[in-house]
Amino acid sequence: LARRSLAEVRAIYADLGEQVLKGALSVPVKKVYPIEEIKAALTHAQREDPRRAEWPDIGGRREGTADQRRGQMRSLTM
Repeated sequence: LARRSLAEVRAIYADLGEQVLKGALSVPVKKVYPIEEIKAALTHAQREDPRRAEWPDIGGRREGTADQRRGQMRSLTM
């Protein structure tokens, strides 16, 4: 991404977003943590697979589809 223009990066993220909304692209979520438990989430991620990264995303829902989980701690495989 570092070598791409801002317009190219935006197009890439727009395409990825569309794929997620269509259900063509997904990331399995093993466990969802509230933001208050960020230390436990990071510890869990490192223990499970050191290549995982935990992304805090402030919000308020804890279950449902990926869109509904927006705002929760999501475990993404790098």
